[in-house]
Amino acid sequence: MTEDLLGQYRIEDIALARRLTIDTFDALSAMHAMTALLELDVTRASTQIAQVQDRGLRVSLFAHVVRSIAVASSRHPKLNVVRHGRKVARFEDVDVSVPVEVSGGAGRLPLQMVIRAAQHKLAPQIYAEIAEAKERHRQEGALGSEDRWARRMLGLTRLVPRRIEHWLIRRMVADGLLPADDELRT
Repeated sequence: MTEDLLGQYRIEDIALARRLTIDTFDALSAMHAMTALLELDVTRASTQIAQVQDRGLRVSLFAHVVRSIAVASSRHPKLNVVRHGRKVARFEDVDVSVPVEVSGGAGRLPLQMVIRAAQHKLAPQIYAEIAEAKERHRQEGALGSEDRWARRMLGLTRLVPRRIEHWLIRRMVADGLLPADDELRT
């Protein structure tokens, strides 16, 4: 087990059959997109949220969903991995990347933040963490230290030709330093 900002994790090899499956889907992903509509009954969740709010705590359906995803992921640790080349990093804690809408010079825009060890937090704590990040952005212009670091790194890419800029961004994503491509599209 290794431990750092990301918490405890271990690096594991990917079985050959799984690696071939992953590589096949990677090769076909641009050709075969699949869109789905998911309908969920949130009646029970809404009732629980109302009970929490009646106790004077601030919470939202979004924070409740983030916590639910984190708890479900922690109960199924095989889902809580990140691929890195021919290996995977398996994490003990569930970190959830979420968009946070902030106001800036260009108007309202979404920025990414990470809720660390989200499986150990209650929905009101997640709500408070997001609210604190919004307030930090209003006062300091960044959601937190990770956001400031990513902005500095992306700012440096302006100093190089576009082709090299794209290569640098792809490297940072591959190394886990930036959100994956599909997260950047939101």
